[in-house]
Amino acid sequence: MFFGSSAPKISMKEFKKVLWELHKRGLSTDDIRDLEKLFAGDLSEPELARGISRSEFEERIKWLRKNTSKHHLSSEQIAKVEEEFSEKF
Repeated sequence: MFFGSSAPKISMKEFKKVLWELHKRGLSTDDIRDLEKLFAGDLSEPELARGISRSEFEERIKWLRKNTSKHHLSSEQIAKVEEEFSEKF
């Protein structure tokens, strides 16, 4: 039986590293908090599903671009997020 996905996922540890890199690239504490909230569900799933898959990541990026009034990130910052995370897949 197939229980988990073999597709790469970003773990909590990798997520924290990416957030640190984004902070170094100019994202504020509020920006980082917005990202933590956005991905919290993906990182809190049951063990076999835990982590951020590429498809989940792409959905969240689309949401960020579509809902600019609901977070602190500019389009330039969203591009930085996309760049940093894409290196992990």
